[in-house]
Amino acid sequence: MKMARITGGIVGDVIVPVDGFRIEECFHPDLLAQYVAVDDDVQAGWVLTEDGIVAPEPEAPAEEAPAEEAPEAVS
Repeated sequence: MKMARITGGIVGDVIVPVDGFRIEECFHPDLLAQYVAVDDDVQAGWVLTEDGIVAPEPEAPAEEAPAEEAPEAVS
């Protein structure tokens, strides 16, 4: 089982149990109360939507401003 803490609609962090143990054996109940169960592929930074928790949309690359041409040397 994998669990995530969601703040402001964004997955802040994800916890998983140590191999061979249940998550309840690895974390205090007060801590687990701050988390919800999520699918195994969910990662920090994913977004909570009406359809569930999804990967964020990739950002479009920023357009580069055209480079200014250096003034010609005066001789």
